[in-house]
Amino acid sequence: MKYGFRVFLVSLFVFPYFIGWAQSVIKLYDFYPNELEKGAFGIRAELNSNSTALTATFQNKRLTGGFINDAEKDAMLSRANQTNSTGSMTEAAAFMSFKPSKILDAENSKFSFLFLLSDRRIQNAYFTDQMLDIFLNGNRSFAGQTAYMSPFYQTNIGYQSFRFMSNMEVNDKVNVGFGVSLINGEQLQNIDASTLNLFTSEFGDTLILEGMGTIIISDTSNVGFLKNNGIGGAFSGYINLNINIIPNLNIPAQLYFEVRDLGWVNWSSRTETYRFDTTYLFDGIEYENIFDDGSFVDDRPIEDRIEEVSELTVGSRNAMLPAEFQLRLRQEFEKYFFEMGTSYFLNSNFSAYIHGSAYRKLNDQWSLGLESNYGGYGRFDLGVGMNYQSEHVGLILGSRSMSGWVNPDKWAGQSFYFQMHWLW
Repeated sequence: MKYGFRVFLVSLFVFPYFIGWAQSVIKLYDFYPNELEKGAFGIRAELNSNSTALTATFQNKRLTGGFINDAEKDAMLSRANQTNSTGSMTEAAAFMSFKPSKILDAENSKFSFLFLLSDRRIQNAYFTDQMLDIFLNGNRSFAGQTAYMSPFYQTNIGYQSFRFMSNMEVNDKVNVGFGVSLINGEQLQNIDASTLNLFTSEFGDTLILEGMGTIIISDTSNVGFLKNNGIGGAFSGYINLNINIIPNLNIPAQLYFEVRDLGWVNWSSRTETYRFDTTYLFDGIEYENIFDDGSFVDDRPIEDRIEEVSELTVGSRNAMLPAEFQLRLRQEFEKYFFEMGTSYFLNSNFSAYIHGSAYRKLNDQWSLGLESNYGGYGRFDLGVGMNYQSEHVGLILGSRSMSGWVNPDKWAGQSFYFQMHWLW
């Protein structure tokens, strides 16, 4: 139980480094070979970063080490709203798709198939500006006051999936795809604090912590890449429609809808669930350092004292995955193509994400473009992208969020996406 409360307390004041999270840039539909090819195989990776309060400088220093000075603290507090968010997703994957009819030299078939193996790491948090202030500057400025730090939510999940999908060309205007995934649940940490208030006495000799919430932690003795702490399943599917929206243009637009990883994980019987609903008094503590155990009259660690008013259960439990929904509209012209869309993630403290892009075709193989987006875990941001496609090799490369690369002291957006595939 001590570990669970240490995770909780540290999470309240020492935010983990979030590498960021944005919409999946590459659609499932893009993995399939075109009508002239037998199949495709490739690799892909995505890393995206944003926050409505934290800056890229802070995120980078949390990862590599470094001192956060007063100017950097002020920059984050000036960005913060009453409630704020940050989140993360990194994904690495390998895939193979093929058309059986092309391989067997049979009559043209309307079906193609996809196998995709991926590793996904997802983190997100939702916190108040007063919690951020306490984390950066301590609770000295709240002497004689109550700091309202709720609601506070944090999720950290890592899992691997093996996905099998089938694509069917219904006709020249409609493509549909659907499939299932086997999920290996590697790790889970979830904190849901609906009430979290901290009162600091005027002279700093007393703290009153009022809290109500739940902490869920997967087996902490079985930690590491590809470790199994749960098994689950998920559904993914899409529909792609070719529609004419511009009169006298013989190139149809593509209206695309996708749902990805709509499913769950049944976490193992060693999963710990902590429930707390209490008001707790700390006496004899220096108000500027809540984590200094030596400042207590009672010399027990904080987590030992809080565990007295908590309830622990150990056992398996189901948890939904952060399913992703996408809607996109794409229109091509002779030398340009444009796209706009929106996406949303369930169970992730994620706001609606809106994006648009414009690409220029340099020749039959190369295209370059600019992107813009708003929402998700950040605010307005800009990005760049590049596509290359030869007869047998394709490359997709870009960044959805450039602000954190350009001005890391004031903004948070940092992202990168990459895919290379080979057609045969």
